[in-house]
Amino acid sequence: MITKYLKFGEFTWDDQTKMFDVTIEGTDGVIKKVSLNKTYAFALMRFIIRISQRNWHRKLDKASKIKDNK
Repeated sequence: MITKYLKFGEFTWDDQTKMFDVTIEGTDGVIKKVSLNKTYAFALMRFIIRISQRNWHRKLDKASKIKDNK
């Protein structure tokens, strides 16, 4: 089992059950938990990577446009 602890959350991957668990403690103290099977966990990771790449390239595009205007 692989676990990553953060200030208000926890991510866990269990190799035996092939489940990805996300546990988050809200500001009001309520604990919320989501369990994803390997298919949905993979889809979530693809989504996160797509957003990261989009934001990364967006910053590069703005920098190149600023240099072109000078």
